[in-house]
Amino acid sequence: MALFKKCAKLQDPFVLEFSKGDSQKLRHDPIVTELIEELGQQERVARSGIIQQLPLMTLNVACQLFQQLRSRVIEQEQPIVFDTITVLQRQEAGRSFKYEPYVRVKQFTLDRDYRDFTGTVINTIFNSPEFADFDYDNKQTWANEFVTAYQAANPDQQIVALVPSEAQADAADFRVRYAGLDEVVQPATSPVSEAPAASSATEKAPVSQTGATTENQSAAATASAGGTTNQATNAGERQAVTTEATSQAEGSSTGKPAVVIPKPARIGQIKVPQFTVKNLSAVPEADSQYVAYQVEQKKRHSNTYLRTLEQRLNADATQDLVSYSEQQRQAIAKQLRDYQAEHADEANLRKKIQAETAQHKAHTEAKVLADLKAQCSADVQQIQADAERAVAQRQAEYEHQVKETQQDLAEKTLQRANVEFEKQLKAHETALKQQLARLKHDLEQQTRAAYNRRVGQLVANNQNIAGTVYQNLAKKLDEYALEVTKVHLNAVELQAGADRAKRNLVDVQQLEHKLDRTIAEKQTINREKENLQKLLQTQTTELSQLKQQPGQDQPTANSQLAQLLAAQLATKQQPTSTKSVERESQSKTLQKVSLGIGTAVGLAVLGGGGLWAYHDHQQVAQALTTNQQQLRQAQSNTTSLNRQYYQLSQHNTALKGQVSAAQQATKDAQSQTQATKAQLTKAQATAKSAAKKTSEK
Repeated sequence: MALFKKCAKLQDPFVLEFSKGDSQKLRHDPIVTELIEELGQQERVARSGIIQQLPLMTLNVACQLFQQLRSRVIEQEQPIVFDTITVLQRQEAGRSFKYEPYVRVKQFTLDRDYRDFTGTVINTIFNSPEFADFDYDNKQTWANEFVTAYQAANPDQQIVALVPSEAQADAADFRVRYAGLDEVVQPATSPVSEAPAASSATEKAPVSQTGATTENQSAAATASAGGTTNQATNAGERQAVTTEATSQAEGSSTGKPAVVIPKPARIGQIKVPQFTVKNLSAVPEADSQYVAYQVEQKKRHSNTYLRTLEQRLNADATQDLVSYSEQQRQAIAKQLRDYQAEHADEANLRKKIQAETAQHKAHTEAKVLADLKAQCSADVQQIQADAERAVAQRQAEYEHQVKETQQDLAEKTLQRANVEFEKQLKAHETALKQQLARLKHDLEQQTRAAYNRRVGQLVANNQNIAGTVYQNLAKKLDEYALEVTKVHLNAVELQAGADRAKRNLVDVQQLEHKLDRTIAEKQTINREKENLQKLLQTQTTELSQLKQQPGQDQPTANSQLAQLLAAQLATKQQPTSTKSVERESQSKTLQKVSLGIGTAVGLAVLGGGGLWAYHDHQQVAQALTTNQQQLRQAQSNTTSLNRQYYQLSQHNTALKGQVSAAQQATKDAQSQTQATKAQLTKAQATAKSAAKKTSEK
């Protein structure tokens, strides 16, 4: 393991480092980038954050990414191969920290048989030539440190590789076993047994490895302490698996029958339905898509809650089934032990065989001795006559034969007794095994039936809970849609009121402009009225002077009057674009009056003094009457303009009141919207609390 040091912004005890080629593949492969984007949405982490961390990746992200890639591999039936993945461990370096290589996994293949990355790491530690020089204690310490940190980073991962025992690691057919998949698993090593292993690993490892091992243990202890709470969910399952493995190991060592209850694995798991979600962009409240966007966001939160509920229900079901399986296994083992203890009659059988063989020995011995004694008597009687010496010799031979016969009979009897004992003991053990097998089969059938009933009951209960929660969430979604619709309608009404206020403001400005023009026209008319009054006074004075002058001055007066009339006509004929229609009619009337006066003056000059005086008087009277009528018309027009000005002022005041009312209505609607949002937030909190209580029940 060549050492190199690399700084990183991550804080995890262990991280993965991909090779340069694999990092480029992860960055640019569209399938991988899509999966990384999905992981970023689930973990609420930006996709760019995961990409920027490459070639480094946390254990949590790597676990989920490998599982997603395995699903794609199964769909496309094309495995994915990574060149080299290096497991880096965090090492303290003064005030900062660095990551150093821990394990290198070469040619990591993601295919249908992939279960979890911990299995690949454990297989590398126990089978790679790189670790061939280290003993089992060192390998076990390194594997336990990585698995502990991996479980702390992925507390919801149910399938995790198990660290093998020394016997399993040295076996020729060694393969990695996984908690949650294999029925017989190796029990976890206790912390007491790990302490000597760590010390021996420190003693036997090279100098470059010693510091890393010590710091690895401290990092693993920290990760284990931080992940204790997160691992509480799987603690019951691992404890049940450990107890089962220990009891099976004890049963195999003592020769007693071991009972194997199938692990639940995926039995009793449910799939909670999910709401169909669309990708909608965020819009303001007045937009027509606001209700749909809010409902989709609510569906996303509901889907997250349903996924959490599914995981919790499945974890509780797995824990319950594991506990129930362990109870049933212990009950069956106890019944088998009680039955075996009740029917195991080995001592009585031994005593019985000993008594029978002793009786047979005594009977046979008595019979043989009687035969020998009879023969001896016959021989003695036959040879007694021969010689006493022959009698003594035969007596000695007899005694020797008796001893040999007794010894031979004792050996044969013991052999026969042993053969008979083994025969009957074998028959008894065969019968006992058959009875135990039949009892075990019956108990397993009963247990399997009870287990299936328990599974059905758990699935039904969990389906009812999930269905109830789903219906409640659907109902609350409908209610939430109505509330959001109300908010949307209020926003639309506020927008319409604001538009009406803008239009009214434009009308007020137009009316104010029109009022200014009317005031200007009124002032112009007043000035013209004063000019007419001055002109009338001037004409009246001139006419009076003409009446008083003698006849010789009439041509001069006539010429002056003609000039005055011509000047007035020229002045009145100039175009005035700013005067109103009433001003034009008044100007035409004044022109007619002036023409009439001029005509009258001319007739008076041409017709003589008397006729001139008569016509002059008539024309002056008519001019005065006309001027008075024009003055009254001007006064009437002024009164009408004053009335219009007053109406415009009233209308302007009313429009200002409407604008103020619209602004107040806008403020009221905004306050009402805020109150509605507060009520909506309160309703959401109440719904979440109710859903949480329902899930807890």
